[in-house]
Amino acid sequence: MSTFRNGDVIFEAKTEAEWLMASENKIPAWCYYNNDPANEKKFGKLYNFHAVNDPRGLAPLGWHIPSHTEWIDFSHACGGQANCGVLLKTKEDWLKPSAGKNKLGFYGYPAGSRNTKGVFELLNEYAIYWTNHANLKEESSVDVWYLMNNKDWLFTGNFGVSNGYSVRCIKDKNIALQEMHTAKDGSSFYTIKIGSQTWFSQNLNVSTFKNGDAIPYASNKEEWATASNNHSPAWAYNAFDAIKGKKYGKVYNYYTVNDPRGLAPEGYHIPSSAEWNTLIEANGGVQSAGYALRADYCWGLLPEIQNANNKSGFSAMPGQSVSEYGEGMISDAFGVWWSTSKHKDSE
Repeated sequence: MSTFRNGDVIFEAKTEAEWLMASENKIPAWCYYNNDPANEKKFGKLYNFHAVNDPRGLAPLGWHIPSHTEWIDFSHACGGQANCGVLLKTKEDWLKPSAGKNKLGFYGYPAGSRNTKGVFELLNEYAIYWTNHANLKEESSVDVWYLMNNKDWLFTGNFGVSNGYSVRCIKDKNIALQEMHTAKDGSSFYTIKIGSQTWFSQNLNVSTFKNGDAIPYASNKEEWATASNNHSPAWAYNAFDAIKGKKYGKVYNYYTVNDPRGLAPEGYHIPSSAEWNTLIEANGGVQSAGYALRADYCWGLLPEIQNANNKSGFSAMPGQSVSEYGEGMISDAFGVWWSTSKHKDSE
């Protein structure tokens, strides 16, 4: 893939300087091994983790980059880490005598890697695959799985986000496939049918009302507080950081949610509390819905949220809530969404 799911082009880093620039600026990037297109047919492309983790989606519709847990499940299904490496490797291209048997049809080619500085290495010696799960203890490293020359194991470890590795995709298990739509401001969004309802499968990310009027942008907590004091619509990025906004979408104050010009794209609306309750019941009720609604990555280490499976396809991500004065709390164990229902004791 050289484009994201929404059609946006992924930067091709052809030189060491371009790869290093993408790493330093956290820009999604890909390359051919040795920048030679002839290597694509057999080895595919190499991607940095910024491409893998981009909210626009690297995997095709109906597929996703496997989580660390899914790789564990895969290894068990293949006979365990100690036994399955030789079954996954191809019969050719590995340095002798390390050829595999490819009995499972996985075609684990030794595609090599590209390091942070842009240097290519390990062709015919390693096949390294990204997961979608950043190591929560160290933001610069990510869980990966790999096959190694002269070893029959399927290994796992934590490698740097700015390296270039291969990607495998796994088919979604969601109850319905996502559909892509485009809002009037040009932003794209995905929806998924859950029970009797159709929900966004990502946080809203529009910057205009339904009629095309721009929603004021609060670039810092002072501007956010001013909008609150004036009862005026406003949006902001998480922690007032545009990089976080790419992943988590935008945050809106209630004056935006409640504006008669309409925040949701045509054909959609902000849900009421009753509609939220319908979603919860469709996913097993209060005790179970959290597991089914959470994305299966990027949440914290607490056991009750580590078991998230996202079987609904709702893909709820943790983020930030911002007070009326612009004070916020970022958490990997906390996510808050608006409804249109007002509490009877408040405005």
